[in-house]
Amino acid sequence: MVVKLLQVHAYTACPNDQTAYLAELQSGKEVLVVNAEGQQRSAIVGRVKIETRPLVGVVTLQPL
Repeated sequence: MVVKLLQVHAYTACPNDQTAYLAELQSGKEVLVVNAEGQQRSAIVGRVKIETRPLVGVVTLQPL
């Protein structure tokens, strides 16, 4: 059986109720960071490194 895996899109929150794809981030971009209590503040991105990794899909014939 062949399973087609779809690309995963991830977003980050930005000021002014905006979002951006992680792939769009670059040094100097302003983003929102949130702590465990839900308090948020803005921060400036210092460095971005995106690595692609293979994704393996596993299909079982019986429930795990």
